[in-house]
Amino acid sequence: MADEVRAYQKYIRQTPRKLRLVADLVRGRRLLDAETQLEFVERRAARAVGAVLKQARANALAAGLTEASLMIQRLVVEEGPRLKRWRAVSRGRAHPFVRKMSHLKVIISGKMIASEKKITQAEKNKGDVSSKGSKGSKDRTRKEREGR
Repeated sequence: MADEVRAYQKYIRQTPRKLRLVADLVRGRRLLDAETQLEFVERRAARAVGAVLKQARANALAAGLTEASLMIQRLVVEEGPRLKRWRAVSRGRAHPFVRKMSHLKVIISGKMIASEKKITQAEKNKGDVSSKGSKGSKDRTRKEREGR
């Protein structure tokens, strides 16, 4: 059974169109191959995509997934807010321009490490009879502990 881990980067000060060019190169690949490929891409967007993939890998390892089994399930570039600005031109006029931002969302899937599978509290207490039985010394009064 494969588990999924997510990573987000919001408000990247680069246009979504430029980020999508780099995202299309690594979408659907193994995570290690994608990070290697991004090292050789000479675009500023490669740094942003690489940072999100690094964050996703850290999240996956913290969740107990094996590094070799990690695959990029989804890599989505969405439009963020736009900053509307003005540039001064001749004859006292102004021309508008827009600074665009992007949001990057990565979903990584992989296999769980066999020795670190999550065990629920019910499974832990299944064979444990003494979990409810004896009370600790904190629950008894001082007289009971001293035998008075």
